[in-house]
Amino acid sequence: MGRNTRTTVGILTQSALLTIALREVTMGATKKEAACLTEEQKVALAGLLHDIGKFVQRARWGKLKRHEKWGAEWVAQKVLPRLSFLSEQQRREITDLIARHHEVQPYERDLRILKIADYLASGERVERAGEEKGDPPTETLMSVFVNLRLGNRFLPESERQRWRYPTLPLRLDESIFPQEGVTANYPNLWRQLESAWQALPDNAPTFSDFDTFVLTWLSLLRAYAWCVPSAVYQTEPDIALCDHLQVTGALAFCLTFLDEAPLERMEANPFCDEEVALLVGGDITGIQHFLFTISSKGAAKSLRGRSAYLNLLCEAVAEFVRHQLKVPPCNILYSGGGHFFLLTPLPYRERIAPLHSQILTVLLDFFGGEVAIVLDAIPLKGNDFRIDPDADRSPLSERWYQLSQQLAQHKNVLWREIAIREPERVFGPFGEGGKCPLALSAIARKTSPPPSAKGDFPAPSTCKPRRNSESARCAKVLRS
Repeated sequence: MGRNTRTTVGILTQSALLTIALREVTMGATKKEAACLTEEQKVALAGLLHDIGKFVQRARWGKLKRHEKWGAEWVAQKVLPRLSFLSEQQRREITDLIARHHEVQPYERDLRILKIADYLASGERVERAGEEKGDPPTETLMSVFVNLRLGNRFLPESERQRWRYPTLPLRLDESIFPQEGVTANYPNLWRQLESAWQALPDNAPTFSDFDTFVLTWLSLLRAYAWCVPSAVYQTEPDIALCDHLQVTGALAFCLTFLDEAPLERMEANPFCDEEVALLVGGDITGIQHFLFTISSKGAAKSLRGRSAYLNLLCEAVAEFVRHQLKVPPCNILYSGGGHFFLLTPLPYRERIAPLHSQILTVLLDFFGGEVAIVLDAIPLKGNDFRIDPDADRSPLSERWYQLSQQLAQHKNVLWREIAIREPERVFGPFGEGGKCPLALSAIARKTSPPPSAKGDFPAPSTCKPRRNSESARCAKVLRS
């Protein structure tokens, strides 16, 4: 096992351990005995694993076997036996779902849900121009930047095909940039993924806890499948396999909460006008003030520290929301830059507003109104996932924009609800108080004669000023 593989395995293991520790500290959780998965978690797990056979197939090209069979065999032999939180029945069911996820008219509810989730997660794929088909063992991932356009100006097809990503594990070097003349080497990349998986110790939390396994599996996919196209034969190879598997798992979890009637309609047409999930968004407000209210001495170091702090805060709140809504880690689609987005089932719609209020209350007490996070959600329909490459704007981008507008509205009335419900939490009084000379002199006026012309009141400057955060808190409420 090479040095890079050992380093990757160490990082993955430490990440899993740190995630468990953080969850127990922040949520006050206690370690529970391993239990079998819920039906929703089982289908989500099948979604996260369903197309791994495409990676195996390209690494072992030449043997006549469909990717569903490759994936089911590898998962049944290498992955599921190590997961102690699964029952034997669930291992068989997950293997069956992976092997049959392209079946034409399945009867079982779980298999129908997985097929619909796979279709929706594939809605971004763009059909190849002309009749030429892709070659899976030799095609590499295209850069998304080749699809950019300025007005009606596009890159010529010859230029679009030139820039590809090398098939190497994810590293912070020049390999993360698209290059010319790239040659695919899927067998070597697959061997490195297998080595990293096998090197994980059997007593790691990865194998006894569902959430920790999902985090580890996503980390492996990002490290080794970030440059593997999810589809090649009939579509442009511009979407990574790791992203397709994550979105499929997240959607599969949400779809299990739908009734039979909407599932039947979506089975006939996955891109119909049927609500399928909630897109929940969070946005930090007060970033500029928090980042740049620093002294000039050691400014660069302070700025880096505060930027890292805001990123950690964003991830911590995203994890808190995920735990409160009880969705898998794969449902956090994005977290960074002061924003996070995750997919949740439709029945959780009523939980968003109380959760938003709870987060605001905690952050108000901690930051005094200087930093806060707003939270909201919008429903996504099946036809939102269908991407038209010729349209100026996709339906999904319209939903993202709509959600960002709702979050902006929350920022404009940030503390209003708390100020109405608990005015003392916003307006004070704050602090411990004390013997302020000005206050004592005011009391003395009630029991003493008026002061002389010269005046004997102490100067107002001797009073302790109100803290900046408390002043900012009141000012923001008054503005809203």
